[in-house]
Amino acid sequence: MIEKQSTFNPNMPLRDLFYVADLFQKIVKDKSIYTSRTIKIQNPEFVVFYNGREEVPERMELKLSSMFEIPTDHPSLELKVTMLNINPGMNPEIKEKCPILGEYNTYVSMVRKFAHEMPIEEAVAKAVSQCIQEGVLREFLTRQKSEATKMSIYEYDEERERMLIREDERQYGRELGLEEGRKEGRKEGEKIGEKIGEKIGEENFALLTRKLIEGNRMDDILRITEDKEYRTKLMTEYGILSNEKTEISVS
Repeated sequence: MIEKQSTFNPNMPLRDLFYVADLFQKIVKDKSIYTSRTIKIQNPEFVVFYNGREEVPERMELKLSSMFEIPTDHPSLELKVTMLNINPGMNPEIKEKCPILGEYNTYVSMVRKFAHEMPIEEAVAKAVSQCIQEGVLREFLTRQKSEATKMSIYEYDEERERMLIREDERQYGRELGLEEGRKEGRKEGEKIGEKIGEKIGEENFALLTRKLIEGNRMDDILRITEDKEYRTKLMTEYGILSNEKTEISVS
């Protein structure tokens, strides 16, 4: 099972699992899977040719087991997808063995290059004409010029849309992270402020109590433990509490 992609997709093992399960169902639809005889099926291979703009290794293996919520060294179900990067300079031996694959990649590179200089419709038309002149996919592009042009425009727009979506997702993630950081900062600042306030309150209360004891005002000592307003009034009288409020800023 071979697929070409212009964007990196780590979910290919799961997608291929759906594809191959559906395919096997069609292959054995006229056979009974409840028989005592073993039904023979073809040995599947899964390959993705990648020619997107994101930097990925020349060759990598994507595993279904890497998607499991709980990692395991001995998965009961496994599916491996080989992803081959066919961008310029990558896997030249494969493109040598399959010239059409290399020619297709040349065509895609032309479209991307011209798309930086002109609207996508003009870029595709120019790439098609130049490839035909240079013998790149000449037979296919000459015979299916209209269909190839429409498909190339669609694929380019889809690729660009995916890139924009990913950039929006990254930007949203950054903004969300900053907002969470600010929230955590405010919470931490409030905790510090509460501790400082408690400390100042304890020191002020102790100082007021000491002054009342020195003045032999025992009734007032009992009263200030219950009456906050009276306590504030006495602190102001003794000069313990300033009328000016001090703001504590924690960043």
